[in-house]
Amino acid sequence: MTAMEQAPAQGNFTLGRVFLVVWGVLLLIAGLFIVTNPAVSALTWVLIMAIAWFIGGIFDTIGAITQRTQGWVWRLIGGIIGIVAGLYIIANPILGTLFVIEIAFLLIAISAIFDGAVNIFTGLPTSDGRLASLLLGIIQIVAGVWLLLHPIAGMIALVYVFGFFVIAAGVVTIILAIRG
Repeated sequence: MTAMEQAPAQGNFTLGRVFLVVWGVLLLIAGLFIVTNPAVSALTWVLIMAIAWFIGGIFDTIGAITQRTQGWVWRLIGGIIGIVAGLYIIANPILGTLFVIEIAFLLIAISAIFDGAVNIFTGLPTSDGRLASLLLGIIQIVAGVWLLLHPIAGMIALVYVFGFFVIAAGVVTIILAIRG
Protein backbone atom coordinates (compact mmCIF):
# COMPACT_ATOMS: atom_id res chain seq x y z
CA MET A 1 0.00 0.00 0.00
CA THR A 2 1.39 3.40 -0.88
CA ALA A 3 1.22 6.55 1.21
CA MET A 4 -1.48 7.90 -1.10
CA GLU A 5 -3.68 4.85 -0.46
CA GLN A 6 -3.29 5.26 3.31
CA ALA A 7 -4.21 8.95 3.31
CA PRO A 8 -7.99 8.43 3.23
CA ALA A 9 -7.80 6.13 6.27
CA GLN A 10 -5.80 8.75 8.17
CA GLY A 11 -8.25 11.37 6.94
CA ASN A 12 -10.83 9.88 9.32
CA PHE A 13 -9.07 11.85 12.04
CA THR A 14 -10.72 15.01 10.80
CA LEU A 15 -13.57 17.09 12.04
CA GLY A 16 -15.41 14.55 14.21
CA ARG A 17 -12.38 13.32 16.07
CA VAL A 18 -10.87 16.81 16.34
CA PHE A 19 -14.18 17.97 17.84
CA LEU A 20 -14.01 15.15 20.41
CA VAL A 21 -10.44 16.06 21.35
CA VAL A 22 -11.44 19.71 21.76
CA TRP A 23 -14.49 18.68 23.79
CA GLY A 24 -12.30 16.44 25.97
CA VAL A 25 -9.81 19.26 26.55
CA LEU A 26 -12.67 21.62 27.47
CA LEU A 27 -14.04 19.02 29.91
CA LEU A 28 -10.57 18.60 31.39
CA ILE A 29 -10.18 22.37 31.84
CA ALA A 30 -13.70 22.66 33.32
CA GLY A 31 -13.00 19.81 35.75
CA LEU A 32 -9.74 21.37 36.87
CA PHE A 33 -11.53 24.70 37.35
CA ILE A 34 -14.25 23.01 39.43
CA VAL A 35 -11.69 21.26 41.65
CA THR A 36 -9.58 24.39 42.15
CA ASN A 37 -12.55 26.80 42.54
CA PRO A 38 -15.39 24.77 44.09
CA ALA A 39 -17.40 27.69 45.50
CA VAL A 40 -17.33 29.72 42.28
CA SER A 41 -18.07 26.60 40.24
CA ALA A 42 -21.08 25.65 42.37
CA LEU A 43 -22.41 29.20 42.24
CA THR A 44 -21.97 29.41 38.46
CA TRP A 45 -23.55 26.01 37.90
CA VAL A 46 -26.60 26.89 40.00
CA LEU A 47 -26.99 30.30 38.32
CA ILE A 48 -26.97 28.62 34.90
CA MET A 49 -29.60 26.18 36.15
CA ALA A 50 -31.68 29.07 37.54
CA ILE A 51 -31.60 30.86 34.19
CA ALA A 52 -32.64 27.62 32.49
CA TRP A 53 -35.51 27.16 34.99
CA PHE A 54 -36.63 30.74 34.42
CA ILE A 55 -36.55 30.50 30.61
CA GLY A 56 -38.07 27.01 30.65
CA GLY A 57 -40.79 28.27 32.97
CA ILE A 58 -41.64 31.07 30.57
CA PHE A 59 -41.87 28.64 27.64
CA ASP A 60 -43.95 26.16 29.67
CA THR A 61 -46.32 28.90 30.85
CA ILE A 62 -46.80 30.31 27.35
CA GLY A 63 -47.19 26.81 25.92
CA ALA A 64 -49.77 25.87 28.54
CA ILE A 65 -51.81 29.02 27.90
CA THR A 66 -51.67 28.87 24.10
CA GLN A 67 -52.01 25.09 23.70
CA ARG A 68 -54.65 23.92 26.11
CA THR A 69 -54.07 20.22 25.67
CA GLN A 70 -54.78 17.62 28.32
CA GLY A 71 -52.89 18.45 31.52
CA TRP A 72 -52.29 22.09 30.54
CA VAL A 73 -53.03 23.26 34.10
CA TRP A 74 -50.17 21.12 35.46
CA ARG A 75 -47.88 22.49 32.77
CA LEU A 76 -48.96 26.03 33.73
CA ILE A 77 -48.29 25.36 37.42
CA GLY A 78 -44.90 23.84 36.58
CA GLY A 79 -44.06 26.84 34.40
CA ILE A 80 -44.95 29.30 37.13
CA ILE A 81 -42.90 27.34 39.68
CA GLY A 82 -39.95 27.35 37.24
CA ILE A 83 -40.21 31.12 36.80
CA VAL A 84 -40.46 31.78 40.54
CA ALA A 85 -37.65 29.33 41.44
CA GLY A 86 -35.40 30.71 38.72
CA LEU A 87 -35.98 34.31 39.77
CA TYR A 88 -35.50 33.48 43.45
CA ILE A 89 -32.16 31.77 42.84
CA ILE A 90 -31.00 34.52 40.47
CA ALA A 91 -31.88 37.12 43.14
CA ASN A 92 -30.30 35.05 45.97
CA PRO A 93 -27.48 33.11 44.29
CA ILE A 94 -25.57 32.05 47.41
CA LEU A 95 -28.65 30.86 49.28
CA GLY A 96 -29.93 29.19 46.12
CA THR A 97 -26.60 27.43 45.59
CA LEU A 98 -26.57 26.12 49.17
CA PHE A 99 -30.16 24.91 48.78
CA VAL A 100 -29.54 23.14 45.46
CA ILE A 101 -26.34 21.49 46.72
CA GLU A 102 -28.08 20.39 49.92
CA ILE A 103 -30.99 18.85 48.01
CA ALA A 104 -28.62 17.09 45.58
CA PHE A 105 -26.55 15.88 48.52
CA LEU A 106 -29.58 14.50 50.37
CA LEU A 107 -30.80 12.74 47.22
CA ILE A 108 -27.39 11.11 46.80
CA ALA A 109 -27.29 9.98 50.44
CA ILE A 110 -30.83 8.59 50.35
CA SER A 111 -30.16 6.94 46.99
CA ALA A 112 -27.04 5.27 48.39
CA ILE A 113 -29.01 3.87 51.33
CA PHE A 114 -31.86 2.68 49.08
CA ASP A 115 -29.49 1.15 46.50
CA GLY A 116 -27.56 -0.50 49.31
CA ALA A 117 -30.73 -2.07 50.68
CA VAL A 118 -31.62 -3.35 47.22
CA ASN A 119 -28.15 -4.83 46.79
CA ILE A 120 -28.32 -6.48 50.19
CA PHE A 121 -31.77 -7.90 49.42
CA THR A 122 -30.59 -9.28 46.08
CA GLY A 123 -27.32 -10.46 47.62
CA LEU A 124 -28.75 -12.66 50.36
CA PRO A 125 -28.44 -16.04 48.61
CA THR A 126 -24.85 -17.19 48.90
CA SER A 127 -22.79 -17.32 45.74
CA ASP A 128 -19.82 -15.33 44.50
CA GLY A 129 -21.90 -12.79 42.58
CA ARG A 130 -24.41 -12.49 45.38
CA LEU A 131 -21.66 -11.99 47.95
CA ALA A 132 -20.26 -9.07 45.95
CA SER A 133 -23.75 -7.57 45.76
CA LEU A 134 -24.15 -8.01 49.51
CA LEU A 135 -20.80 -6.33 50.24
CA LEU A 136 -21.57 -3.49 47.84
CA GLY A 137 -24.92 -2.97 49.54
CA ILE A 138 -23.30 -2.75 52.97
CA ILE A 139 -20.75 -0.23 51.69
CA GLN A 140 -23.53 1.85 50.08
CA ILE A 141 -25.60 1.93 53.26
CA VAL A 142 -22.58 2.85 55.39
CA ALA A 143 -21.66 5.63 52.92
CA GLY A 144 -25.26 6.92 52.80
CA VAL A 145 -25.58 6.98 56.58
CA TRP A 146 -22.17 8.67 56.89
CA LEU A 147 -23.30 11.33 54.42
CA LEU A 148 -26.47 11.95 56.42
CA LEU A 149 -24.50 12.21 59.67
CA HIS A 150 -21.81 14.50 58.16
CA PRO A 151 -23.75 16.80 55.83
CA ILE A 152 -21.22 19.65 55.61
CA ALA A 153 -18.32 17.36 54.69
CA GLY A 154 -20.53 15.56 52.20
CA MET A 155 -21.72 18.78 50.54
CA ILE A 156 -18.16 20.05 50.19
CA ALA A 157 -17.05 16.69 48.78
CA LEU A 158 -19.95 16.72 46.30
CA VAL A 159 -18.46 19.59 44.30
CA TYR A 160 -15.01 17.96 44.27
CA VAL A 161 -16.44 14.60 43.21
CA PHE A 162 -18.32 16.31 40.38
CA GLY A 163 -15.08 18.03 39.33
CA PHE A 164 -13.16 14.74 39.29
CA PHE A 165 -15.92 13.11 37.22
CA VAL A 166 -15.67 15.95 34.69
CA ILE A 167 -11.87 15.52 34.57
CA ALA A 168 -12.30 11.77 34.05
CA ALA A 169 -14.87 12.39 31.29
CA GLY A 170 -12.41 14.73 29.58
CA VAL A 171 -9.56 12.23 29.73
CA VAL A 172 -11.75 9.38 28.48
CA THR A 173 -13.13 11.53 25.64
CA ILE A 174 -9.62 12.49 24.52
CA ILE A 175 -8.41 8.87 24.66
CA LEU A 176 -11.42 7.61 22.71
CA ALA A 177 -11.01 10.34 20.10
CA ILE A 178 -7.33 9.57 19.60
CA ARG A 179 -7.81 5.80 19.50
CA GLY A 180 -10.71 6.20 17.08
